[in-house]
Amino acid sequence: MNDTLLQNVSETGAPRSRVKDSKSLHEIYRKLRDADDKSSKNRAEIQAMFDGVPPYSDVDLMASGQSYRCNVNFDEASTIQESAMAGYVDIIHSVEHLLSLKTDHGDTKTRLEYSNVIAEELTRAIRSWPQFNFNYLLLCQYFVTHGVGIAYWEDNIDWRWRVSMFGDFLIPRKTLACEDEIEVAVCVRSYQAHQLYRFIEDAEAATDMGWNVEEVRKALIKATNGSTGTFTEWEKLQIELKNNDLFTGTANASEVKVIHAWVKEFDGSVSYYMTLENNESEGFLCVKRSLYDHINSAFVFFPYGIGTNGYYHSIRGLGYKIFPQVQLSNRLRCQMADGAMLSSTLLLQPQNEQALEDLNFTYYGPYSVLAPDMINVVPNAMPDVSRTAMPFLQDLSAQMQSKTASYDSASAISDTREKSKLEVQSILSSQARLSVASLNLFYEPWGRVLKEMVRRFVRGGYMSDEPGGREVQDFYNRCALRGIPVEAILAVDLNSVRPVRAIGAGSEAARLLATNELMELMPGFDEYGRKAAQRDRVAARFGYDLADRYTPAPDAEARPVIDVKIAELENGDMRSGNQVQVLPNENHLEHAKVHLAALGQTAQTVEAGQAPIEQVIDFLVNLYGHVTIHVEEVSKDATMPEAGAALRKSLQQFGEIINNGVKQVQKLREQQENQSAPGAEMAAAEQQSKYADTLQQKLQEHQAKLQMMQETHQMRLNLRLADVQQKLALRDAEVANKISKQTLV
Repeated sequence: MNDTLLQNVSETGAPRSRVKDSKSLHEIYRKLRDADDKSSKNRAEIQAMFDGVPPYSDVDLMASGQSYRCNVNFDEASTIQESAMAGYVDIIHSVEHLLSLKTDHGDTKTRLEYSNVIAEELTRAIRSWPQFNFNYLLLCQYFVTHGVGIAYWEDNIDWRWRVSMFGDFLIPRKTLACEDEIEVAVCVRSYQAHQLYRFIEDAEAATDMGWNVEEVRKALIKATNGSTGTFTEWEKLQIELKNNDLFTGTANASEVKVIHAWVKEFDGSVSYYMTLENNESEGFLCVKRSLYDHINSAFVFFPYGIGTNGYYHSIRGLGYKIFPQVQLSNRLRCQMADGAMLSSTLLLQPQNEQALEDLNFTYYGPYSVLAPDMINVVPNAMPDVSRTAMPFLQDLSAQMQSKTASYDSASAISDTREKSKLEVQSILSSQARLSVASLNLFYEPWGRVLKEMVRRFVRGGYMSDEPGGREVQDFYNRCALRGIPVEAILAVDLNSVRPVRAIGAGSEAARLLATNELMELMPGFDEYGRKAAQRDRVAARFGYDLADRYTPAPDAEARPVIDVKIAELENGDMRSGNQVQVLPNENHLEHAKVHLAALGQTAQTVEAGQAPIEQVIDFLVNLYGHVTIHVEEVSKDATMPEAGAALRKSLQQFGEIINNGVKQVQKLREQQENQSAPGAEMAAAEQQSKYADTLQQKLQEHQAKLQMMQETHQMRLNLRLADVQQKLALRDAEVANKISKQTLV
């Protein structure tokens, strides 16, 4: 890297700093900036296209006497850019947590709980950062538009990152598109005087952190003297910066442009340097040698692929790919607009110069009259753009769709032709695959950014007065309130940090398709999986914030339901022999669960010999009839087919148990009847026998109702299946008819 003036190994073989002094650093910056000059102009032209700059220069048109011409940017590029950006916005807003991780603290069960809570609280902290959305969108815009976006950190403490585009962030040309290959990187940032002063306000602490306090003071004095000619002494400036820092740092001072530089040392660590951009400092403003253990702790590059030859400077983004088509489309549309304007006007041709001077109209009500024999009206026909310009415009549009397919493939379903469900599924699957190819290029560096953010969060010893420290302290406090020990946070495995990938690869339609397929597989899941699938399905349509309202997370604390308490009170009433009416507005599912649980507990007491069957049979039959009505209402709800089926199965099992209990009671009554004496005892025995017959009759009625429910449910399933088969048959016949017509043509 001698072309960038980096130092090599010393003569003794011992490693040393690779940047000799601030002059060398400024020379490195100058060479990198000059080498990027042509690329910078190209990026500026591409950015102008997105910013709405017209295809022709207004100055050139006026100089050539063509200021009348249409000169409009029709914003095709910005429309394509917004469409391409939509997927990247979706992937952070359609997921509940931005990241997943694992901690090594605790046993297997507690590790999972700790990991989920830490990931949730980290997501909350990151999203609450006011500049997160701005920085993320800016990063995505640079990545999509120009092919390279850069996230970087200015120190080794603050977890909050900044964003730069390629060109503002300079690296040597012919650097392979891999961060480990970057030897030196520089960028220029501007500071207000009061902002730079904050770094050295505590001179002793600043010196310990690598700041050259004297050089920073000289830079501040120079910035203030440049505007007012005052503050020649540091003491006066210091007082003003403390007492009136906003005015002094903005209105009364010029900006201080600073070069930030990251240099990779021979041992793989990265050193950090700061110096003035105008090369007027005698030394570095700040030097922090081997500040970062790895290059990704300093910055992360987001390259869209590896370019045409594997170098960073060969990588091209969306803007480069559509630039010629968009510019040509704008010019052609402007020309079509000029033609339309010309054809919609009346062309008059004076026969001589005198006729041109005397040209006027005489108005007679709705009529206008020209002077005779002086003006000829020239026939003017509208050019047939449908045969000339429109085919070419359509070809340009097709070229742009082809070039932007990996950024946005929504055009695949843009036609209005009616499609079958299988066609839509196939198109959405193809769209998702195209989007995933693009998003995978983004997810990889995005994971490295999240990993570095987590490393800074969990490093320990983060003070609240340090940059970003308040958010970190809030994170630790929230984790403590949820029972997460500090040891679990400090034991986070950084290699396990992964970005949570959005279902559907940034496409809402593809996400709904995927969750619909998930719902079809849901019956095979366990209870946790079914709840998670239902929650993801609701979140895919309404977002995770509203999903909590309908389907809380599977591991969330169960929400109390008042119907549960009411059902428990009803069980007590029915134990006392009272009849309880089923109301239509009750939560039938919760009532059925509580009543079935009571049936099961009572049946267990009988089997265990803790209660004789004849004492509880009345309660069992009464409760069985009551819960049958609830199960019937649940079975009518088409949104809960699995719950209805499970309740009917449980009810059928309890019906067999109760039926056996009724038979046992009848047998006991018959034995008592045979053993009883004539007279009053005989009458009591007959009454008990009639009572047993009544129980048997009631039970048979309830079982008949249950059988009817099952038959009704099966009939509905058969009708639904027949309807689906009929629709598929009609669709297949329609497709076959279209194919046959196309074959004949």
